[in-house]
Amino acid sequence: MFVLDENEEKKSTFIRKVHFQEPHGKAFKSWEFDAEFLVIDQAELDEIFDNEEDLNPDDTLLRKVLIGWGDSVVDTNKKPIKFDAAIRDKLIQKIWARVPLVKKYIDTVAGGKAGKRKRGNS
Repeated sequence: MFVLDENEEKKSTFIRKVHFQEPHGKAFKSWEFDAEFLVIDQAELDEIFDNEEDLNPDDTLLRKVLIGWGDSVVDTNKKPIKFDAAIRDKLIQKIWARVPLVKKYIDTVAGGKAGKRKRGNS
């Protein structure tokens, strides 16, 4: 049975492990962390990707839905970095991180592998 709460005020969230491949020399560095995402409605998602003036809808999406990462992002001394919007914004400027984050979000909320979007930079 599916229960739809029509008076839902609190949005759902989910945590997924996201894997990255950062280009490094002639190879790649592999990274991963547990990203916490906010679930947004289809109308909000459409608004982001249908906005012809937004040249970076993937960035816009991640600024809205990437809301945490627990203790799985650390500094060079292996100390956890608390989630912060400014640090999130630095992370999503790295294409090797942005693309897997958007893909993980879309694939998860779509219940599996998502189809092609109308537009986007990933």
